Amino acid sequence: MRTAEIRRVGLKDEVIRLHFANPKATTDEIAEALGVGAEYVRCTFRRNGLTAVRRKDAEHRPIQANAPLYSAATAARLQRDAERRGITVDRLIYMVLQTVAADKMVDAILDDLEGAA
Repeated sequence: MRTAEIRRVGLKDEVIRLHFANPKATTDEIAEALGVGAEYVRCTFRRNGLTAVRRKDAEHRPIQANAPLYSAATAARLQRDAERRGITVDRLIYMVLQTVAADKMVDAILDDLEGAA
């Protein structure tokens, strides 16, 4: 089997995670950080309803592909729920975050603002 035929498990989730971690990064920058083609990143954006940053003549800024957005303890607490759904923890977190944002549930979940009633 050629290297190009080996599918990297969780790559789509990593593209999405990097997009949310670096919202001003271009698809080319995300692709470079992950070591994949920019076309794969653009297709992943399109399939998941994400909007890519369009920046002509942008100055190149490397981004980190290995900065976790959550702790190992958080991942462990979510592992069983992810397994029940047959998805990765990264995908579960993405789905939960999308639902929270779409349903405007941030204030209902976080009780961090005084007098925000």
